[in-house]
Amino acid sequence: MDLNNNGDGVFILDRYDYAVDAVSWGNSLGALIPAVPLTIQGYSIERFPMDQDTDTATDWRSQSNPNPGE
Repeated sequence: MDLNNNGDGVFILDRYDYAVDAVSWGNSLGALIPAVPLTIQGYSIERFPMDQDTDTATDWRSQSNPNPGE
């Protein structure tokens, strides 16, 4: 699966297909309205703080040194 850098979204579903978490960015009108703003080329977004989830774009920040899986 490829994610679009200009805007896209990710939904995490439980075994009953209920959305337990989601994020959207850029020009996507998916999970969050407004979506997380686009970040600089080569950067990523991360939830910050990690344990905060208010279902808004303010839960996310730009990350210059992505560490997938951490």
